[in-house]
Amino acid sequence: MNVKHLMATLIIFLGIATIPVASAIQSNWYVGAGTGSSDIDRTDLDDDSGTKFYAGYHFTDRYALEGGYTDLGTFDINGTSGTVDVDGYQVAGIARFPLRDRFSIFGKAGVYMWDSDVSITGGTPSDDGTDITYGFGFQFSAGNWGVRGEWERFDESSSGDDDIELISVGVIYRR
Repeated sequence: MNVKHLMATLIIFLGIATIPVASAIQSNWYVGAGTGSSDIDRTDLDDDSGTKFYAGYHFTDRYALEGGYTDLGTFDINGTSGTVDVDGYQVAGIARFPLRDRFSIFGKAGVYMWDSDVSITGGTPSDDGTDITYGFGFQFSAGNWGVRGEWERFDESSSGDDDIELISVGVIYRR
């Protein structure tokens, strides 16, 4: 784990650790986790599953800032025993629009600081970068808990063909 990942993990951990203290003061903080299917825009790689953990703060009923860790999966390289592992940290702005009682839809846009490790015979090359991410989804809330479904796209602008889409469902807790 390099220094960038260590610092991002520490920031997320401290943010999550302060939620109980902050929630006693105000109820704008939330945490969540999700899992789903990752689809990479390359024909030589098989799709995989992804997971995500995030925390956020609602500035208003409609707008929030969210940060988290997303593991987009370990993609098998077709015809070889090699793999490509992609994960990273993201920060995104959220715009939420209530529909009825407990339902809302949202859009998000931000940056994704990714790390890619390729495991092949003869070596393990790595790459990393920072690119854009965006998406949309829905949320059903019941008390402090909720269910969130979303579609996200992680664009890798450096190569143009390694974009990854994640469709996930998960739980969210807002205090």
